[in-house]
Amino acid sequence: MPYQDYHKNSINKFIHVICIPLIMTTTINFLSILKLRITNHKTSSKNIHSYNEYGYDSIIATIFPLYYFIFYSNYIGMIMTIFSYFVYKIGKIWRNNDTNWWKNTIILFINAWALQFIGHFIEGNRPAFFYGMRMSVFEAPLYTLQSLFSFSVNDNL
Repeated sequence: MPYQDYHKNSINKFIHVICIPLIMTTTINFLSILKLRITNHKTSSKNIHSYNEYGYDSIIATIFPLYYFIFYSNYIGMIMTIFSYFVYKIGKIWRNNDTNWWKNTIILFINAWALQFIGHFIEGNRPAFFYGMRMSVFEAPLYTLQSLFSFSVNDNL
């Protein structure tokens, strides 16, 4: 069953359009704590090494849209790349400007998920993620943008 079929009630749709981007942003915040460190080869005769460090937030935000290029189209892939970048930047701005971002991220993450469960209770059905993680991870963000901007996954440039 397509993701949108789990969301027919207008209150549940509204909750999801608000909460899915919040969950994505809070997830990006959680991932920012994890770092990938790539050590360069010896940079001097004193055996000093340099390294590049990448947050998993930026890695995931970069890789995430590839799913849409592979399984949908270049058009949908570009839309989701822009959305992914937007979510990544919001998370980065949040972390840079909120000294309690970690605590606030946890609070928002829990409340956004709780609201989605309430939306499904109102609608009278189970959340789509009970039927597969692909629904939650990839279909939900696409559904959000389709709800806001009324485009079809079959649209092309």
